[in-house]
Amino acid sequence: MKAVFAVTLPSLIFSVHAMHAEQLGAPIDADSLRGTPGVEVESTGDGDARIITIRKGGVEIRQEIVNGEIQSFGIDNSGEGAVLCAWEMNISMSVAVDACYASKFAGVRQNLNSQISQINDFISKNNLTPISRAEVEAVEKVHAGKARAEWARYSRKQLREACSHYPLLPLVQQMSGMKQTDKQEALDRLLRTPRPPVMNPCL
Repeated sequence: MKAVFAVTLPSLIFSVHAMHAEQLGAPIDADSLRGTPGVEVESTGDGDARIITIRKGGVEIRQEIVNGEIQSFGIDNSGEGAVLCAWEMNISMSVAVDACYASKFAGVRQNLNSQISQINDFISKNNLTPISRAEVEAVEKVHAGKARAEWARYSRKQLREACSHYPLLPLVQQMSGMKQTDKQEALDRLLRTPRPPVMNPCL
């Protein structure tokens, strides 16, 4: 199993996951991407109902536009992993380590924060709509704050119970026993292919 994990957790434990979007920043203007090297844009339908498919770097983003309302779904078929899923997972795990295991897994928390920082760079460079590093960090802080608020709702007894049943505890323990070089290699594999950061597949 890789050091960058992608699993779906119960909402009380992984509150960040419930907040996810298919991409960060402003909505994608597909028409402005036409003719961009490495980007394919296909459109079907017309008038009040259109489907636009955008492909880049093994990622496919599908926009369904009905009466001006846009619904988007993105999937990473690159084989490297969904970057936004890993990003949100690391944010959630970092907050959980702070809440439950700070004295035991301080090194894991530092590593997670380093990974988040590197993914922030990737997002700002590869998002389909322009977004600065500072804007990505601002979204990160919002997500982390909401996750902390979920943990803060617990009484001491409830917190002990929640921490003891935290679904990612085995993965936190595994990360604690991994060499730093192995963890960095796993992250490098995730980020080696420039492509739009999306949430799925997030298993």
